[in-house]
Amino acid sequence: MASVFVAPHRLTTHHGKHNEIDPSFSSQLLAFIPRRLLSSDHHSGADHFISENHPNGDHCSRVDLCNDNSHNMNTLLEVKNLQVTLDHEVILNDLSFVVHEKEMLTILGPNGSGKSVLLRVLLGFLPHTGEIIWHKNPRIGYLPQNLNYLAIKNLPLTVEDFFMLKDGIFNHKEIVASLESVGLESTILRKTANNLSGGQFQRMLVAWVLISKPEVLFLDEPTTGIDVGGGENIYSLINTLRNQASLTVVMVTHDIHIVYAHSDTVLCLHRKGHTCFGTPKTILTPQLLEDIYGMEIKFYEHQ
Repeated sequence: MASVFVAPHRLTTHHGKHNEIDPSFSSQLLAFIPRRLLSSDHHSGADHFISENHPNGDHCSRVDLCNDNSHNMNTLLEVKNLQVTLDHEVILNDLSFVVHEKEMLTILGPNGSGKSVLLRVLLGFLPHTGEIIWHKNPRIGYLPQNLNYLAIKNLPLTVEDFFMLKDGIFNHKEIVASLESVGLESTILRKTANNLSGGQFQRMLVAWVLISKPEVLFLDEPTTGIDVGGGENIYSLINTLRNQASLTVVMVTHDIHIVYAHSDTVLCLHRKGHTCFGTPKTILTPQLLEDIYGMEIKFYEHQ
């Protein structure tokens, strides 16, 4: 298998300029948000993937041009024989799966199994071997795990400030519309993070990601820092927005019970390297979950 290195994305605003973050808190914020994700024009980066072992035998310099008629027309992303090694440790090994347009893929697994690493590899932030084939070049929204209420509640940012960090290209009306789409009122714009509830903050983050009109959402533990009831509300919100905007969602979570309610497919990762991929009803058995987590896992299926 050819070694494929993913080059860093070079992102610009819609005006072709690189705006800077207010230096008074830029160093704190950049500890949580990769600078490139503050751009509102982040795509899958298909230009940066080289697939030397494409099934049709062709050498392609652009993965999004490597399509052939043998694939399902709604296949968005194919991952084949993926391996990720960091600091001489194999994190992911021989991983293969597909993502179709408009579906929700949930990634499950214990801590240390490589869930967050996988998202970062798919986004082009980390090197890997194997193939990552994007059949389109979609606009991507990314909500990283460490961008949460507990991490940034003490930063001197109002909600409006936070939105303006996206290169400052969105006007007040667009920001209000995005907030209203997740059930928040414009009155929170002047509030700082520590004056929001955990649920309000997570809804604000969802609105922050959605304002760029992404076609694909990458969500890493989107309910971190809020209670179970609030978490279920966030998952229901994400699923509603997915259906309304025909989004594709790739989500990391520990909340097994929501998989049946909202996920089309599930990818299970194991620290020992074992993986499974399929529909929740097909593969999520009590025995499988016990094998993955090393303990008995009780869950209920939403009706």
